[in-house]
Amino acid sequence: MTDNITFRYLEEKDIDQYIEIVKEFFGENYYGSKKEFLKWQYKDSPFQKDKDHYSIYAAFDNDKILAIDAFLAWKFYCEGKELDAVWDIEWLNNSKIKGLGRELVKQVATETELYCGYGYNSYSKNAYTKMDFRLNDEIERKIAFLNEERCLSLFENSENKEFISENIAPNPKKQYFLHTKIDSIGDFYWIDFLKNKKVVSYKGLDYLEWRFFNHPYIDYKIISSDQETKNGIAALRIETIKGHDDKIARIVDLMPVKGSESALIESIISFCLENDIIFIDFYCISYSISEEICPRPFISIKEHKKYDIPMLFQPMEIRERKSLNFVFNNNIDIEIIDEDIYATKADSDQDVFLNPDYKTVLL
Repeated sequence: MTDNITFRYLEEKDIDQYIEIVKEFFGENYYGSKKEFLKWQYKDSPFQKDKDHYSIYAAFDNDKILAIDAFLAWKFYCEGKELDAVWDIEWLNNSKIKGLGRELVKQVATETELYCGYGYNSYSKNAYTKMDFRLNDEIERKIAFLNEERCLSLFENSENKEFISENIAPNPKKQYFLHTKIDSIGDFYWIDFLKNKKVVSYKGLDYLEWRFFNHPYIDYKIISSDQETKNGIAALRIETIKGHDDKIARIVDLMPVKGSESALIESIISFCLENDIIFIDFYCISYSISEEICPRPFISIKEHKKYDIPMLFQPMEIRERKSLNFVFNNNIDIEIIDEDIYATKADSDQDVFLNPDYKTVLL
């Protein structure tokens, strides 16, 4: 480290420089370079207290940004205890100073009780390991096949065919309700989750409003199995597979009230079948919680990981990696393991808007 490096949070005057850095690193049409999105994610989130700054911590040489750690200021609840937390979004070192990005992450993690993030690569994995963070290379991903003909056409190979045909979800013909305003939703699900989950990322009504109703780009479908939402809710995003007419659904949050899990799942499937959706998936850190809240006909990664089921659909890609990875670090006396944690694809920024012109940068 050099003596003239300073550390602070980004202000409005720094944002144009920040945008140029992420565009250079990730590509010209990267979603995280849009000012509207940056304001929504790093200023307007429920637990961002200092609205004069973005929740992007940076190292500077005078006014030049050398490295950044962008995160969501958040809350978790552990056995009823409120924890100050952060969701890591992205960090990169734009300088030639080795270890500067890691130093930013270390400082942010030291000042919070729980540090979580998805999507580490080989470079950040090495840095997290040096900081003794805990790594999970594969969280749960539940999937459901809804249309046998189309799923076989898109996903078929000699190994997939029998597996898909034997696991087509039946049509439950269940009633469902769509919610377009936050005031039609009760907090029954959140009261229940606080009571029944050991460790849960905050998912109160203001989270729902910010994350799903106020998102600057994505149109989410908020679904319940009863009009008053006493059985809980789910948040879905619909994608049309690039180069095809077929639609798939991502359950990005799933919050059934205990005892109503199957009712909510059946409502989700009914909605999807009525809207010609051929496939659904759902990511959850905990296998055991996922088994409880997302039962059959959804299939666990333990069953489907040996088959070639795409993770990405813009365009559709078969990859060796079958799910998201997860990193966390806690600074509290209570022991926390992955199986205790309820968090989903809606937490952090794993569910993102992709500009049609954006191409993934191969790191």
